[in-house]
Amino acid sequence: MMNSENTGSYKGIVIPPPLLVVVEDVGWWSGFNGAASGEPFRTGMARNHGPEDYEALVRLARKLGTQIVTGLVLCEWDRQGFLAGIPSSTWMGKNWKGCRTGMEYQERVVAILNENIEFICPAVHGVGHEYWLNGKADRTEFHTAEGMMRCKTEAVSHLQAFFSIYESTGLCLEPIRIFIPPALKHSYGNGEQGFQKILGQFDIRFVITVFEKARAYRAPMFPTVTEDSGVVLVERGVAPVSWDTVAADPVFPFDHPVLPLHWANILSRDPLQNIGVVDRWADFLIKGAEAGGFVFLPDALRSLRQIVVSQLAVIRKDNEGTTLDLCQVNQVMPNVLTETGFYTSLPQGLALNENDGRIEPADHIRCDLVRILPFKGVETLRFS
Repeated sequence: MMNSENTGSYKGIVIPPPLLVVVEDVGWWSGFNGAASGEPFRTGMARNHGPEDYEALVRLARKLGTQIVTGLVLCEWDRQGFLAGIPSSTWMGKNWKGCRTGMEYQERVVAILNENIEFICPAVHGVGHEYWLNGKADRTEFHTAEGMMRCKTEAVSHLQAFFSIYESTGLCLEPIRIFIPPALKHSYGNGEQGFQKILGQFDIRFVITVFEKARAYRAPMFPTVTEDSGVVLVERGVAPVSWDTVAADPVFPFDHPVLPLHWANILSRDPLQNIGVVDRWADFLIKGAEAGGFVFLPDALRSLRQIVVSQLAVIRKDNEGTTLDLCQVNQVMPNVLTETGFYTSLPQGLALNENDGRIEPADHIRCDLVRILPFKGVETLRFS
C-alpha cells in the first residue's frame, strides 16, 4: 500500500493502511423511516433506539481495538424546541416543539459514551439529514441532489445548530474534527466560496466522502485524497451493504482503508440481540484486516493521517541509503494536525537519521510496528 519508485516496500519498509470503521446515522431516537410523509429516512429500523444500540458501537470498537467514527444526526436530541428557529432543519418547521422520544434513555446513553471516549470519535453528519422547504423535504441538508451548496447563511445556521445541540447533550467526547456529508451530496474545490471554507470555521479538519458523487470545481490533487481550504477530503468508498439493512451479514472487499456502515447494519431488530450481530462483524473484520495487511489504530484522526501517508509517501533508494519522501503528504495536509506521526514497520537494523525525526515503540498495536514522528520542516526521512 506504499508508493515507490522501485518495488513498493524497498528494503522491507512498509507503511500499513489502517482500517477505519465509519458508522453513519447515529443519534436518531426513532428509527422509523418517515420519508413517505416528509419526515427523515432515519435508520430505517422499525423501532426506537436506546442504550443497547450505543453499547453495540462501543463493543465493536473495543473488540477491534480501534476508535469508530460515528456520524451524528442530532435534531431528536433537541428537547426544548430550539430548532423551530431554523425551519429548514426539521419536518415540523416553525412548529417544531422539540423531541420527546428517548428522553428516558438519554442520561444512560450519555454515560455510556462518556465512559468510552477512547472508542467513539464523533463526527458531524447533520441536524436532520435533509433540508425542509415549506415543509417539504429536499435532499440534502447542506447540498442539493446536484451537489450545489445551500446558501451560506443556511449552511452556517445548520452547523451552528448542530454544535449547540451537541454542547447541550452532556456528551464529553473529543472535539469534533470530521464531517460526513448526508447522502454523499457534497462539493469541493471552489476555495473561499466553498463549503470546506465554512467547515474550517467550525474546526473541521477532515471530510469523508465519495469523490465521484461530489461536485468537483477542480480535480482532486490525488485520486483518493485532496485538500480544500485547509480541510482534507478522504475517499470513503462504496458502502458494502445498504443503509437500511438491519443485522447485515458482514461483507467487505478489504481493498480500501475506510469501511462505511450505517447504524442499522450492526444492530438487531431485537436490541437484546445486538451482541451477536456486532461479534460477527468484529470476527470478520479482524480476520480480513490481518489477511489484507490492514491495521486497527487506537485513534481515528491518526487513522486518517495514516491513510494519507500510506497512499502518498514515496520510498526511494539513493546513493546514501533509503529515503521516505513526505512532500505529497504535506501538500495535502500541511497544518491539519498538530502531530505528524505515522506508523510503519522497519526491517531490523535500519535506523532513522537522528536529525530527521524520532521513533516511538508501537508494539502495543502490532508487534512489528513503530511510530515515526518527523521533526518540524523535515519532508524527506533518511534511513541507513
